[in-house]
Amino acid sequence: MSKNIEELFKQSLENYEESYDPSAWHALQSKLDSKQKSNESSKFSKINTITLIVLTIGIAGYFIFSNKTEVKIETDKIKPIEKDINEQSNKINIPTENKHSNKISNNTKKIIFKQINKPTSNQKTIEKTIEFKFEEKNNDQKEVKRTLQVTSRSEYCQGEIENFKNENESTLFLIHESGKYYAIRKDEKKSVELQDIGIYYWSFDFSLNTESKLKGFEVVTSPKINFNLPHEIDLSNGLPMLTINSNQTNNNKWYINGKPYGQGKEIDLYTFNKGKYEIKLISESNGCKSELTKWFDAEENYNLMSVTGIDPNHTDPKRNSFIPYALFLRKTEFRMLIISPSTGETIFETTDLDKPWRGQNEKTDELVPENSDYIWKVILSNPVKGEKSEYKGRITRI
Repeated sequence: MSKNIEELFKQSLENYEESYDPSAWHALQSKLDSKQKSNESSKFSKINTITLIVLTIGIAGYFIFSNKTEVKIETDKIKPIEKDINEQSNKINIPTENKHSNKISNNTKKIIFKQINKPTSNQKTIEKTIEFKFEEKNNDQKEVKRTLQVTSRSEYCQGEIENFKNENESTLFLIHESGKYYAIRKDEKKSVELQDIGIYYWSFDFSLNTESKLKGFEVVTSPKINFNLPHEIDLSNGLPMLTINSNQTNNNKWYINGKPYGQGKEIDLYTFNKGKYEIKLISESNGCKSELTKWFDAEENYNLMSVTGIDPNHTDPKRNSFIPYALFLRKTEFRMLIISPSTGETIFETTDLDKPWRGQNEKTDELVPENSDYIWKVILSNPVKGEKSEYKGRITRI
């Protein structure tokens, strides 16, 4: 209820101003004085009434004044904003509405559309107006001209999969020179695997025996690649190697586990670590690329083809002395240490293939105890690409 009273006061007082009349005020004062003498109690009541009226008018005036002040403040805020907008509009040169406004808008939309759907550099829009002749039921021949439009490249590689969209008003046919065809309905996007080599045509007719066909593109032969992958690792030169050959001579790129490894017809792959190796070959010819991937599983880590035991009393030199066998095959510079695991002391050291470890403690010139284990360590001066420079293992004196 109080809210309704406030609104009523606002509506009544807004844009209203009473002129001041002194005589009316004196007359009112005289009446008040006479009544004050006759009835003292009524004085108190009227004062309260006047006070209430004054307070109500004051509150209503406060709301009216506040409302006008806020409107003024908001108006002051709007003006500089409008000024900024006008200044920015002048900088941007926004075109005013006129008979060319629709044309400007359409051009803008067209540019954005082309940027979003921009074809690759070797794609082009094939567009040609072609004539069709057909007979109606009354045997009258008529000619119809329609524009055939489709986007494609001028050349594709055999086996490529391409999506063609028909934006014409009727069914579109993609026809191979052999007569094989694909029908693409209006607004349909069709995925076609281009396996047939030769020329493809576009037409609104599924037959090649028509003048309405339009040459679309050519599908060229992709390189048919293959490479041999040995079943076993070759250790004949002391390294864990796979020699892999391609049936393609040029433009071969090899990738091992997703990383570039080499180029050419043949590569040597070193399988130092246990696990699966992904071997990929990418070959290019006639502007087309083909790729082939195979896998090889190395069953163990390469550790210089070392043995795990030595018997100093055996007659076979391969069993009564120790140097990792791969070092004899590789003929590479090395340094070998024999270390006691209990003390960490080096009991033997050599850099000469003719001086292998024969089970003795070099510092005491005595044979180490039977059934005792030792650590061997080999440091390579020139490891091959992808190989670590240090190898370690365990050797037992039998």
